[in-house]
Amino acid sequence: MCQSGIGEPVSKIQLASWCGKTTLASRCEVVERFWSGTLALMFRLPRGRFIVGYALADNGMLFRGELLTNVDEDEARRHALMVSECFAQLDAEDEETFNAEE
Repeated sequence: MCQSGIGEPVSKIQLASWCGKTTLASRCEVVERFWSGTLALMFRLPRGRFIVGYALADNGMLFRGELLTNVDEDEARRHALMVSECFAQLDAEDEETFNAEE
């Protein structure tokens, strides 16, 4: 994955299935890089559609996101941040629970 600046299009980010098959290789933008290494991403699709979401680290270990329709880029970016914050909170809670059980 390339190290692009925030808000710059990134051509090397692709969504892949668990077996490694590419499912989406569209125009992608890193909306935000968080201190934990997670990313808020926005994929641009035709006809005013976007896939926005949250990825764990640069290796794209896991992506959780949503399909948005009939929105502009600014709204898609805001939604990407909202989705990312939600999943980051869930991950933090899961990690806390996991560490408490050890």
